[in-house]
Amino acid sequence: MAAPLAYVPNEGSGTVSVIDTDKDVVIKEIKAGTKPRGIATGKEAKFLYVSDQPHNALLVIDLSKPQVAESIDLG
Repeated sequence: MAAPLAYVPNEGSGTVSVIDTDKDVVIKEIKAGTKPRGIATGKEAKFLYVSDQPHNALLVIDLSKPQVAESIDLG
């Protein structure tokens, strides 16, 4: 069974850290715009939704890749 994961936005580096909560270590960094802030996972944890504040956009990250699959302009 896979360990529970935590996702943490990093405004300074424009990434999201993926943390293995069993080992308490960062296992991956995902590029997420220029200043990721708010963050949520989908119901089945297949996608991660991240706000990219400077671009007024919502990034949809496909966690199976892991990379940005779509950028939605929020106007």
